[in-house]
Amino acid sequence: MLCDGTSERGALPILLSAYFGCHPAGLGVSFIDCESMNREQPGIVIRAAHDLKLPWFAFTDRDEAGELALGKIVHPGTSDLLTPESPEVIMSGEKQIEQMLIDAGYTQEIEQVAADSGIEIGSGRKPHLKFLRANKAWAVEQVAARAMKANRTLPACIEELGQKLGAVLGIGRSAPSDAEDA
Repeated sequence: MLCDGTSERGALPILLSAYFGCHPAGLGVSFIDCESMNREQPGIVIRAAHDLKLPWFAFTDRDEAGELALGKIVHPGTSDLLTPESPEVIMSGEKQIEQMLIDAGYTQEIEQVAADSGIEIGSGRKPHLKFLRANKAWAVEQVAARAMKANRTLPACIEELGQKLGAVLGIGRSAPSDAEDA
């Protein structure tokens, strides 16, 4: 699983743990922080995975930069450029993963993480987003963990990712009661 950055690398395993009822690493899923899909690494890793006959997915921001970055990566099996519609591509909600957490209704968890860290979340225009972006190295992961502990609903793009991974792994979604124990 190629991740667009640190936030995705930290949050996706937690969110997918709720989907599968166990940590995805226990299912053989590895997460790679590409530090942006605009770099050379994603294409190299995708090519290597293809050559080794390993399944791969790319989770990227659903924004102009994410779409432009995909258009620079060649699918090794088809020689086509990746697009948001490529079967191996999952894009985060309507923008970046930070906005995905807000759109999923995790604002209470964002406020709790900020308060527990002694950080004033502030007011004004988009304070939750500003907090997450300013603290993306750790806050997104903590918000995801709190939301899953509270049995919050998974964002649609995480459901999609879980379905695609499950199809490759030959497993389905765990029952909600199983996810509580993850």
